[in-house]
Amino acid sequence: MAGEDGSTQAPQTVPAACPPLRGVVGVGASAGGLEALGRFFSRARPGLGLAYVVVQHLSPDHRSFMVELLTPRTSLNVRLAEDGLELCPDFVYLLPPGQRVRLFDGRLSLSPVPAERTQSYPIDDFFRSLALDREAAAMAVVLSGTGSDGSQGVRAIKEAGGLVLVQTEASAEFDGMPRNAIGTGVADLVAPPEEMPLALERLLNHRADVVLVGEAGMSGRDNGLRRILAVIREQFGVDFSQYKSSTVERRIERRMSLQQIHSLNEYATVVESSPEEARILHDSLLICVTQFFRDPEVWERLAIDALARLGEGTPDGGTIRAWVAGCSTGEEAYTLAILLDELVDRRRAGLDFKVFATDLSKAALDQAGVGIYPGSAFESVAPERLARCFIRRNEGFQIAPRLRRKVVFARHDVLRDPPLSRMDIICCRNLLIYLQASAQLRVLHGFHHALCPGALLVLGSSESLGDALELFSVVEPRLKILRQRPGARAGFLPAVGGGNLRDRGLALGSRVTRLADGRTTLELIQKEIIRQFAPACLVVDENRELLHVFGRAGEYLRHPDGATTQNVLHLTAHSIGPALGPALHRVERDGAEFVYDNVRFRLADGDRVARLRVRMLVPDGKAGRLFLAAIEEVQEPGSRAGSVEDFQADHAAARRIQELEQELGYARETLQATIEELETSNEELQASNEELLASNEELQSTNEELQSVNEELHSVNAEHQARIVDLVALSNDLGNIFASAHVGACLLDHDLRFRKLAAGVFPLTGLRPADVGAPVEVLARSLEAPGIVAMVQRVAATGAKEEMEVTTPHAALLLLRAVPFADESGARDGVVLTVADLTERIRTQRRLAASEEALRSILDAVPAHVALVDASGRILRTNAVWDRFARSNGGADLGCGEGANYFEACRQVTGSTAAEAQEVLASLMAVLRGSLPRYERRYACSGPDGCHWFLLSAERIQMPEPGLVISHARLLEAVPGS
Repeated sequence: MAGEDGSTQAPQTVPAACPPLRGVVGVGASAGGLEALGRFFSRARPGLGLAYVVVQHLSPDHRSFMVELLTPRTSLNVRLAEDGLELCPDFVYLLPPGQRVRLFDGRLSLSPVPAERTQSYPIDDFFRSLALDREAAAMAVVLSGTGSDGSQGVRAIKEAGGLVLVQTEASAEFDGMPRNAIGTGVADLVAPPEEMPLALERLLNHRADVVLVGEAGMSGRDNGLRRILAVIREQFGVDFSQYKSSTVERRIERRMSLQQIHSLNEYATVVESSPEEARILHDSLLICVTQFFRDPEVWERLAIDALARLGEGTPDGGTIRAWVAGCSTGEEAYTLAILLDELVDRRRAGLDFKVFATDLSKAALDQAGVGIYPGSAFESVAPERLARCFIRRNEGFQIAPRLRRKVVFARHDVLRDPPLSRMDIICCRNLLIYLQASAQLRVLHGFHHALCPGALLVLGSSESLGDALELFSVVEPRLKILRQRPGARAGFLPAVGGGNLRDRGLALGSRVTRLADGRTTLELIQKEIIRQFAPACLVVDENRELLHVFGRAGEYLRHPDGATTQNVLHLTAHSIGPALGPALHRVERDGAEFVYDNVRFRLADGDRVARLRVRMLVPDGKAGRLFLAAIEEVQEPGSRAGSVEDFQADHAAARRIQELEQELGYARETLQATIEELETSNEELQASNEELLASNEELQSTNEELQSVNEELHSVNAEHQARIVDLVALSNDLGNIFASAHVGACLLDHDLRFRKLAAGVFPLTGLRPADVGAPVEVLARSLEAPGIVAMVQRVAATGAKEEMEVTTPHAALLLLRAVPFADESGARDGVVLTVADLTERIRTQRRLAASEEALRSILDAVPAHVALVDASGRILRTNAVWDRFARSNGGADLGCGEGANYFEACRQVTGSTAAEAQEVLASLMAVLRGSLPRYERRYACSGPDGCHWFLLSAERIQMPEPGLVISHARLLEAVPGS
């Protein structure tokens, strides 16, 4: 049967009425895709309710043999796609050459590739239409190929809630397309092609068992979901309890299906114990989907009307401030920057702009900061804009530096962090649709607060204001362009609380019960199914160690004499070991499943014949590679299997025949592929001339890029030179400070090695300039003080200051003080150790103490009552005579002892001597001020031995503040009549 392009199709069986589809799988492949498609569809089984649409990069003039090549390798029906064809389950539809395909209402829509397009992205086109048509039932598979086609389409699939599978780079003949698809961060599974159909089958079958959305009232479901969200919040600081329950539950269900987990609490335990699974779930919940000029009509209206008015309302020299919330990988932020740059270029009046782009995903922000995107991301960008705003970089383009400097990327949570301020325009497109109504209202209130009066807010096509209608007026209802109402009152709403995602509770809805011995009914059923129906299986690691036994595999194992072993080849040496060893080696080498038929061996109960299947179970896990060996007996025990020689001969012949058949099949595929490549080589050579002409233009633009890079390098060099000058000056300043300091200083790095030594430290410690870089133990040995090391280590660990006194071997007393050294960020990066010589200070203190002791002795030897008083009258010191007299008379006449106030005692005198006391106080104050050089006065005072005359004397002293020396000397003559 010949097609329009001359290709032939295998006979087809098209049902009169297609049964309903469970899903549509879009398969994208390019260079190297033939081998990958064969590996994929060889494992795809009918009966799953899936339709497959294969989209490849094909030359319009090249005859395709894909139907003939793929039909023998799959049990599915294979046919070329036709315009208007309704998709049916278990069919593979291949894209004809020169056509592009889209999906609309379950039917294929084909159209010719425009001749004027130099580069097309048919895989992205189909994936986008698949996402719109199938939504959560859409599945995308990206296989081997060059370039970046498919990397934008998988974002649309993910945004619609679909599934994304990508071939591993190592298993792809050309890793360009898989690498770019993986780089988007939206892949649910990265695996070799042969493992993908099994993953799809597990997912579809598992969905019938695990259905979270719409369930309620089941015990444990609420707790399990809380545990999962708590782990995400703790590790990544994102509270997904404020997101719509359907979004969160659907993605958790997807991860549970991929890992074959039926219990929500069991999956919560996996998330709690596996940081990698928590990261994957976190990335899955953050939908990083965007593109340049998405919804072109919105941007066109902004550029023509809204932004133009915004520019007119901004004064000359002013700055337009824009905020893109939920910027993902930055395409929308750069789109807005391009439009504002064009506005500024038209205005040419000193107008400037700044775009603030925020998101929760650090990985997305890192990619946005680099600003490099694959060529498939620019389908909606006009060629003139692409040439003006981007620079070609290998397989993609990078945003021009002048625009990159206008965009600031930062991590920001619109639900938890305060909003930005004084914004002229905010773009938040397709973020609110994932939030609950209360969270949406909080975000809109924050946007109202962030916007200047009358500023613009742009939402996504599926978003609405909800209860925030009073905050904004509608500029363009269909395009969701809004304007802030200056008179509306908006405040910050309290954070939306976490907890249940639904008021009715979160329950798993499983009928699995737990038995008395701790096992669940599901575990019991699974074990019984394996015992009754599964073949005998052995799980072996890459060291040939036996890890697990299933079914009746224990019958084939026997421990040999000697030391115990877990080597499966030793345990099966009496039976299937001779066949199992080569089979494991073959699978380890090739990676593909290997089968031995008619394996003959002898057990205790007789000879047996079995089929041995060996396959890679885990290609590269944490514990290494794992293998699964299945033993399927085809002859009952007790039957005669022949002699050992017959067994060996049959075994060798069967193995050789099988190897030759495999080599023949591979040779046929290689020959067919070679014929196809030779037929396309002529077209490729013809295109080479056009590519060379285009290369000349690219080289010219490269020269301009190199000139721009040269200017940037000059700027960077100038900055570095200025930095070097500053560092030299700083080093000189630090050296001068160290040289002039009287205290020795040592800087220790984070390894507690000397980074810098001040000159003053050498004579104190015995260190030398050559000790820079030596550990602190050198100082401890020099001073014979091991405690120095422990002190420095404690300061480095705790950040607390410490000091200690050390006596050197030369009898000098040193004070060592250690404080943490912090860098510009405040983090501890070492220790500052200062050394001060206390020897002379101690000697001085001792001399002062001796002098003070001598002074006290002199004062005590004086027979008069002597006291030193400060300017306030407080008694600083008294001699022994003063103290004895004061104790014997209760201090009534001379005040109290040291610390009492002599002037206050004079003021408190009453009775007949009050006037005399006030006169004495006035005279003392005059001496203190310096207006009276000396004061003396005779007065009578009673004592134990009668009444005697005393002489009060007061002189001014400097100590260093002004004070008085007051003495009361007893005269020899007695008072008459006493």
